[in-house]
Amino acid sequence: IPTPLAVLQACELLSRGTQTKAGRGDLLAVDVGGATTDVYSMAAGTPTVENTMLKGLPEPWAKRTVEGDLGMRYSLLHVFEQLPPVTPAEQEFRQKVEQWVKLCTEQPDTLAEPDTEQEQIEEWLGQQAVAMAVERHAGRIADVYTPLGLMHTLEGKDLMDLKAVVGIGGVIRNSRHPREILRGALYDVMHPESTKPRNPKFYLDKEYIFAAMGLLSDVDAELAFTLLDRHTVEVE
Repeated sequence: IPTPLAVLQACELLSRGTQTKAGRGDLLAVDVGGATTDVYSMAAGTPTVENTMLKGLPEPWAKRTVEGDLGMRYSLLHVFEQLPPVTPAEQEFRQKVEQWVKLCTEQPDTLAEPDTEQEQIEEWLGQQAVAMAVERHAGRIADVYTPLGLMHTLEGKDLMDLKAVVGIGGVIRNSRHPREILRGALYDVMHPESTKPRNPKFYLDKEYIFAAMGLLSDVDAELAFTLLDRHTVEVE
């Protein structure tokens, strides 16, 4: 089966559990690849804010979105082009980021050296890719004024109360600071309309097995869940 579908099945299995084992409950997973960033949410996404009305069609409990312009190598230039404007004090760092993006675009097999500024830039770009992808995946709240006073509308899923965010993909798994990359998935007070998770715990697909376990779940769901549960570890 296609790899994204296999990962979706693994996320659903980890969330729901099996007939004999309890799952982890609602969760969000972010898979950052070289060309795309896929986001998976296993949650109903019902409103958590009072006086909120749903807008649009109901969202599926198991939802996947793919951002074809957000990746850490083949789409890295697109990540850079969508970064927010910088202040004059940040201009020097942005120039270094641009140089790194140019190098990685021309030579996609480039790896950042540990304990260097390259590593810091790589992790920061990973955080930005996560932030953009999760913001697009999450729902949006808007204020509306009615005869009854101020109300809100929710378009998409409300993920603010999710308690778990799972990181998948090379830039997260191979990072020495995966928490910093996954922080991109958090609610941002500067963009309060986006219903990203407020205070989740971070987990890691430590052995990079989600796709394989999604495939295995078609044959032996109990074994697939056992391995998923064992190797999806909390980020310290």
